Amino acid sequence: MASITYQDLLRRLYDLRLLAEPPHPGERSGAFSSYDRRSRYNAETGMYENWDANRDGEGYIRLEGESVVAFEADGPGVIWRIWSALPEMGHIRIFIDGEPTPAVDCPFGDFFERFGNETPPLNFPQLTPTLSRGRNRFIPIPYNRSCKVLLEPGWGRYYHFTYTTFPAATELPRFPACLDRDAAIALAATDRILAERGRPCTPELAAETTHCGVEVAPGQTVPVCTLTGNRAITEIRVAPELPPSPADRDMMRELALSIT
Repeated sequence: MASITYQDLLRRLYDLRLLAEPPHPGERSGAFSSYDRRSRYNAETGMYENWDANRDGEGYIRLEGESVVAFEADGPGVIWRIWSALPEMGHIRIFIDGEPTPAVDCPFGDFFERFGNETPPLNFPQLTPTLSRGRNRFIPIPYNRSCKVLLEPGWGRYYHFTYTTFPAATELPRFPACLDRDAAIALAATDRILAERGRPCTPELAAETTHCGVEVAPGQTVPVCTLTGNRAITEIRVAPELPPSPADRDMMRELALSIT
């Protein structure tokens, strides 16, 4: 049985080297959203119907009483990201592994502001950014058997839940018990790493460097670098010899980089 720690989940948020590792057989990712359910694919006709339907803030899986079922999945899995454009004070209730008591039960708007039951505001700005007025929360929520998310009346409009389902033999940490002191420290470290994104790679990450110079004639394709094995490219730098403007812009538009 494969075991994934909470720190392992956090590493997937920032370590680009993991992109070079293929997912395990049976690992799948997806999203649940509030898209307009009038948009649908008709398997009988092979046609997309009502594809321009645009009431995308109100869709849901089904109702349970007055609550919206926004997310429902079998485990083992993890919710990576929760987003809403207009979270309000109706509660979000997250049920883990069939437990009758929700692991999370709080106003949806507060969910993006609080860490567990702590009173101080949540202080992970990179993990909970407001982008284009949309609220985001990138704090992983793992589950082993199942997860269901209910949104109660007054919750707001628009949601995304991005998740991964792992192979059946995978064991994940128990939520919310996994949000202990060590997890809080790891979350803070992850937040700092994400704050540094875009800066040059550190020497320990760039273990191998390949330098080369090439001349590409019109209509020609020139191989630059061939890599084999399970690796990750951490940085690409190009210093082209360009003609004076505006010919330089034309050259850069016509020069294409292909990675296969």
